[in-house]
Amino acid sequence: GGDRTIPVDCRLIAATNRNLHRAVAEGSFRQDLLYRLDVISIDLPPVRERTGDLPLFIERFIRIHSERNHKVVEGIQPEALSLLTGYDWPGNVREVENVVEHAVALARGRLIGIADLPESLRRSALGKEPPGMVGLVEARRGYEKAQQQLYLEALKEGGGDVPRAAHLLGISRATLYRRLRKYGLTDEVPRVRFETRN
Repeated sequence: GGDRTIPVDCRLIAATNRNLHRAVAEGSFRQDLLYRLDVISIDLPPVRERTGDLPLFIERFIRIHSERNHKVVEGIQPEALSLLTGYDWPGNVREVENVVEHAVALARGRLIGIADLPESLRRSALGKEPPGMVGLVEARRGYEKAQQQLYLEALKEGGGDVPRAAHLLGISRATLYRRLRKYGLTDEVPRVRFETRN
């Protein structure tokens, strides 16, 4: 309510699921506010249009909710991932996190299986035509590629130090070594260490 100008140096970041240009044309959003906000726009497609990112979201949310729930859940079975890849995700990333949190809480082993997923999601996804073996193979390949990329990025971030990379990933050093061997990435450790130090 004052009349004194107070200088500030900040960047405002806003998100919406509406088309604001259309809202301005319809008179439901202020044009001057749009021009103040619309400096840099990033259009992010919904999860259903970028299922290649799904394994990365799932991996991250498993790590977060395993830690919160004090459970040892290390990943997801390919069959469960295939089912999630075929789902429409009307709730977008928030729904992905809720589903993973549910699955981690109910997980009976180190990997999330179909039985650990919410029943409503299973019914919805299985009500469609099943993805078949081609979908399963593609989902497994995409998941494994995403995991390999995740481990390499953690190694780079950790300067080629496996214990530090494992800490960044929220998994044990032994688990990371096992996964690096599984994907044939053990030779990458000295290379990454050399590149990050030179």
